[in-house]
Amino acid sequence: MLRSRFAVSRLTDARQGRRSNPRRAAASALGLVLVLGFGVCAAAPAQAGQPRAVQSVPADPAPTPTPSPAPTPRDTAAAVAPTIDSPQAGSFVGSGSTTVSGTREAGQEIQLLSPTGDDPLCIVAAGPSTAWTCTRVPLPSGPSVPLRVVVTGQPALAAEQTIAVLAAPSVSGGPTGGGASNGVVRGNGYPNASVITELSSGQRCTSTADGAGAWSCTFGGGLAGGPVDVTAVQQTSFSLPSSSNSSAPVTLRFDVDAPAAPGLASPADSARVPLSGASYEGAGEDGATVTVFAGPYSVCTARVSGGVWRCTAGGVAAGSYQVRAVQQDPAGNMSSGSPARTVFYGDAAATAPPSSGGGAAAAAPPTGAGDDATTAPPAQPARPP
Repeated sequence: MLRSRFAVSRLTDARQGRRSNPRRAAASALGLVLVLGFGVCAAAPAQAGQPRAVQSVPADPAPTPTPSPAPTPRDTAAAVAPTIDSPQAGSFVGSGSTTVSGTREAGQEIQLLSPTGDDPLCIVAAGPSTAWTCTRVPLPSGPSVPLRVVVTGQPALAAEQTIAVLAAPSVSGGPTGGGASNGVVRGNGYPNASVITELSSGQRCTSTADGAGAWSCTFGGGLAGGPVDVTAVQQTSFSLPSSSNSSAPVTLRFDVDAPAAPGLASPADSARVPLSGASYEGAGEDGATVTVFAGPYSVCTARVSGGVWRCTAGGVAAGSYQVRAVQQDPAGNMSSGSPARTVFYGDAAATAPPSSGGGAAAAAPPTGAGDDATTAPPAQPARPP
């Protein structure tokens, strides 16, 4: 279009008899080159009196922005794991429960896990405080008890350490487990631990627990009768030189006097009783336990109530036995045996049928009064004193 305008201009000049201006022609050519070089097309000349239209080159569309993912809590700030500050790692705790404390990030809910895999021992609710505490936390005894605290819902945020724990032993009572004692004290502790039992009077007794933790200690002479408070502590290889805390005091009534022998009223001396369902009765000390013996074998036991006792037994083999009774009071003191009496077990001997020679067979004589049973019973309990 510019070239045509340029040609028309020259033609017009020629018709009008004007000579072309070389300088004007050069300027026009230079404008044409610039226009072609930049790829801009000039608009057609506007008509007189009308504004010239400008044609704009459309710009490239802007790229559509890609939305970035919403930040997560871990992206905004690195979460902090909790700590356990008390008890310190590797320390010794001489109780079956203790206080565990530490630090956390504000807003975290804390769980103190059970060493045995049960429900959490303690849960500390989320809050603004950066300290956490769990009181009266029950712990098992052992040389290496794990303490592990985690953030709820984020198990990777955790702290763990181990401590040694030895709870106090327990005092269960006297020899029969009750509140009376003849000088014997029983209880439970850590397996194979050394247990030191102490009376409120100051006397001490040392014993060793068995593999199941049971222990028993017998105090020597000089014990006075009456109520006494008893406590115990224990030591193990992993607690030395420390000991456990002392157990709670247990009041036992000491009784070191043996009861008198019980009375045996029935069966009478030289009586014959059936092999099953034989009855025994007599007198004794209230609360005591009476045991009846036939020869060296235990027949039955009964508790004395109202000063009397009675028991029924069977299963004794036929024959004669020395029968007597002994009693043990609630404190564990054993009496001597009652006077022995001979008792025949089984039906009377039957008369044998006549022999082929016509003679009559003699009846079998009863077993002598001082003899043992002709046939031993099946069980063999402890012999009477």
